[in-house]
Amino acid sequence: MNKLSFEFIENHLDYDRGFSIPDQIVALIDGKEQLLDFGFGMFPSDFFSQDKHFFKGKLQVGICGCSCYVCCDQHVDVNSTNDTVVWSTGPYVNRTEYTFDKNEYTKIINRFTEKYLDKETYSKINEIILKELENTEIEPGYVYNMFRFYEYGTTIIICFEKKEIEDTEEKYYSRWNGETEKKYHIEWNGNIENLIKEINEFKKENIE
Repeated sequence: MNKLSFEFIENHLDYDRGFSIPDQIVALIDGKEQLLDFGFGMFPSDFFSQDKHFFKGKLQVGICGCSCYVCCDQHVDVNSTNDTVVWSTGPYVNRTEYTFDKNEYTKIINRFTEKYLDKETYSKINEIILKELENTEIEPGYVYNMFRFYEYGTTIIICFEKKEIEDTEEKYYSRWNGETEKKYHIEWNGNIENLIKEINEFKKENIE
């Protein structure tokens, strides 16, 4: 079994790249960074607000080496059983897999989530979005799936996921190309009332 841990790296000036790197959380496997080929970790609330830590799906673990989101985001595919959680990376035919004991994995994810994510605010946001968007289709076949924080906690990204296709090479590449999800960004300034207004505007423009 592999061991998962996390390292927090405080914002700093990267003299080689010539720009400032924001706070980041980096996933370590067996005490080493093994997932970020060319980029950085993620802003802590962005990483821990994802709901794919335990469920089958794509989990973002890093951002591009230019420090921009969306540019070349880095992901792992997550699968779980009763006893294990597996992260896999790389081409579909020649994948690298990391297998974690589910109990230990759950403990460390929960511990770091409590440290870096305001659960009360997260729960309020989740309640509002579910009330407005649960079971809502953005277009045929794409149903509301989840939300998460994005871009250093200044944006909420709302995800509508396409019904799953069979677990084949086609699925891997369709995920890689973003074909299984539709994502929409809503500005988040920490104000719940403003969030409700933003969601209503989003519904008018995209659903109603």
